[in-house]
Amino acid sequence: MGTLAVGSDGGGSIRIPSSLTGVFGHKPTVGRVPYYPPAAVGTCAIAGPMTRTVRDAALMMNVVAKYDPRDWVAVRASGGDYLAGIEDGVAGLRIALCPSLGYASIDADVEKSVRRAAAVFADLGAHVEEVEKIIDSPRAAYETFYRAAMASTYGPMTPEQKKMVDPGFAEMAIAGLAVDLVDYKAAERERALLGARVNAFLERYDLIISAQLGVTAFDVGHEYPPGRGMKRWMDWASTAYPFNFTGHPAASVPCGFGDNTMPVGMQIVGRHHDDRLILRAARAYEKVHPFPMPKLQGAAR
Repeated sequence: MGTLAVGSDGGGSIRIPSSLTGVFGHKPTVGRVPYYPPAAVGTCAIAGPMTRTVRDAALMMNVVAKYDPRDWVAVRASGGDYLAGIEDGVAGLRIALCPSLGYASIDADVEKSVRRAAAVFADLGAHVEEVEKIIDSPRAAYETFYRAAMASTYGPMTPEQKKMVDPGFAEMAIAGLAVDLVDYKAAERERALLGARVNAFLERYDLIISAQLGVTAFDVGHEYPPGRGMKRWMDWASTAYPFNFTGHPAASVPCGFGDNTMPVGMQIVGRHHDDRLILRAARAYEKVHPFPMPKLQGAAR
């Protein structure tokens, strides 16, 4: 619909739509792009680019990744020119491939596309190593945190406003009203431990490759694919939200199409403030496999 878009990602809301629609989306390191007013999910959320090409995302980062004191975790130091070194390729990089991160349910056609994309990085000179598990599922802790955040938004609404909200949101918010402080603090502790685990893993590898989502796009009007035993969006986006919890940068890279002809996204995750390396890796893949865009009727040539 446009050349550039800004997304806000507190659980995947840059990377999820990017994966489902076949565009590039980058969730920066927490604090790298100022976020104000604060999100309900606090430092799990960050704004970032959704674009047709990786270079467009880098150009956009050059504009939006500026210090703003209204964001209390904003990074004052410049991240540099996000176009600098973007064409340097991936030769010599250590990349861990784990489509499910070790716990997620990933459809076979999605996993096939991600594995095929990872092989491209190996062909380009990266050292790609498959690992069985990177982390355990943080679902319980994240859902506690997320429900409480939704409750903080839902609670002050008027009865008339509450009638207007999405039913799935209302259900989670009402559950969040029952979260006690002890459970919330336990979720915060699990968040810190998860971040430490990812940091330790990335001491051995430069980047992580996983599936962005477990599924491709399904019919509009549903929170999750019907008839598959799912109950929440977190069931099919379970590789997205962990990196909101930890604050690590992550990008969704179009890497093919599923059996239903809908786009598949590959997720690339890096160390805190290694946003430029993620963009560089995504650009290396894009050069070999340019992201296909639909031909619009009546568009100027």
